[in-house]
Amino acid sequence: ATQYKDKPTQSAVLNDLADIKLRNKEYRLSEQYLHQALLLAEESKHIESVRNNLALQVQLFTRSGQFQKAIKATQQLSSLKDSLLNAEKAKILKSLEIAYET
Repeated sequence: ATQYKDKPTQSAVLNDLADIKLRNKEYRLSEQYLHQALLLAEESKHIESVRNNLALQVQLFTRSGQFQKAIKATQQLSSLKDSLLNAEKAKILKSLEIAYET
């Protein structure tokens, strides 16, 4: 993944590797890839990579029996989705407001 120069791409590749390891029940490796991917996604503020990462974390922790971590990841994912929805609503309201004023 380090052969890619931009952090969002590196994060996406690491998420993909984590998903493969998860499917092969290599939970420890999957968790390591997810941790690296999340750091890169957060550094680059790439929300889609963070969202994908959290969804994979929910799967990983549920399948591996780490239910407290699964709950935490689910809460973080829900919060992120709420934030994205609120941002989208604000954007739509602003465009309607501009359209109304003109």
